[in-house]
Amino acid sequence: MRGLSVYAGSASAPVALVRDVSFELGRGSSLAIVGESGSGKTMTARSIVGVLPEGVWARGDVRFSGTSLIGANERAMRELRGTRIGMVLQDPFTALNPLQTIGESLRESLPRVKGRGRAATRAEVGNRLREVGLDPEVVARRYPFQLSGGMRQRVAIGAALCGDPDFLIADEPTTALDVTTQAEVLALLEQLQRNRGMALLLITHNLRVAFSVAERVLVMYAGSVVEESPSADLTRAAGHPYSLGLLRADPPVTFLAAQLNAIPGSVPSADSVADRCAFADRCDWRAGVCTARRPTLERIGRNRWSSCVRIAEIRGEMWQRQKELFVPAEPAPTDAAEELLAPTTLLRVVGLSKSYSTSSLVSSAKTTLAVKDVSFEIADGESLGLVGETGSGKTTLARCILGLSVPSSGSIVLGGIDVTRREKLTKAQRQQVARLVQVVFQDPYSSLNPMLS
Repeated sequence: MRGLSVYAGSASAPVALVRDVSFELGRGSSLAIVGESGSGKTMTARSIVGVLPEGVWARGDVRFSGTSLIGANERAMRELRGTRIGMVLQDPFTALNPLQTIGESLRESLPRVKGRGRAATRAEVGNRLREVGLDPEVVARRYPFQLSGGMRQRVAIGAALCGDPDFLIADEPTTALDVTTQAEVLALLEQLQRNRGMALLLITHNLRVAFSVAERVLVMYAGSVVEESPSADLTRAAGHPYSLGLLRADPPVTFLAAQLNAIPGSVPSADSVADRCAFADRCDWRAGVCTARRPTLERIGRNRWSSCVRIAEIRGEMWQRQKELFVPAEPAPTDAAEELLAPTTLLRVVGLSKSYSTSSLVSSAKTTLAVKDVSFEIADGESLGLVGETGSGKTTLARCILGLSVPSSGSIVLGGIDVTRREKLTKAQRQQVARLVQVVFQDPYSSLNPMLS
């Protein structure tokens, strides 16, 4: 990739979304593009396979095995997509046809081979499922909604690999997964990439995810590359204030932090910072030179580049801050008076259990216990983290609190009202309870009406 830029709007008044991105990716190697939402990561990846949204176009030179991709016609791109270039998207549920079984979805993804009969096709589908760690006897006849998020993502990876691609693009493949399932899928991607000798481009907002899979990292901000570095070097010392901000925004895993770090503000549009350092307004080391002109990537070490014009001056201060990721800060003193206050209990869950009959999903009737004898309280102004792997019962418990599921046993008291069975509440009580509890779902795309502004 050389000088890739992506624009929206009209040709006479283009608006830049991505500006002057360049990198190389060799056969069998891996690269992660990292940055916040709006940094231009996905637009960069979509430019490679020619699937930009309507009204958006790319310029620059992008070559895959000598073939120019920018401006290539649709017929030429179809010969590459799904065969030599594969893609795994963020949400496997929307990537799989809900009306098809998993086996049928993979069968469609397999390249057509003359003379291959049904038995051979079924065997090949089984091989593809086993490659991603799934049992074809269990999974092939099921539909996407009958699988966990991690299993669906494995299926999506298997489908992307059906054409035996030389190059795989994985766009936020683990964002919607719990941490243990995420680790399994990342390990699977790394193993498949190594065993197949594929090139892998990973798109992620999480630097730890990038470090676990990719050999090199490209950090993007406001449509531009601000740092390129081997993963191991970036782990030890950030080469740009934005990279340091991303590292510090990730909570430490070896100790309890006194406070969480965040980068103030939000990502600006690429067009609004075309003539200056895009990160200047959010940077603690901002100086006049940062807004005088648009910085370019400059070498700061072996195989390392940064667009920070002050990196030589501030590297020592940046390292002092990065050390805080490994050494806990002194805990803040607690106010004893606060501990004496007795907050009002807002939610009380006692002995809650929930079971489901799975007779509609498998041949023989079976009762599955999703939640068993769970009790807890939440007071006014308090926060509670409910943590566990996929299938632990977290969402079922939340659905019971919201009234979307009815507990098999136990009780739920919300704001002094017993809401265990919502149908027994009066109209006034239902209105009162509705004001007390709201929910943010995992997938915003399916939460918002696509027909409304």
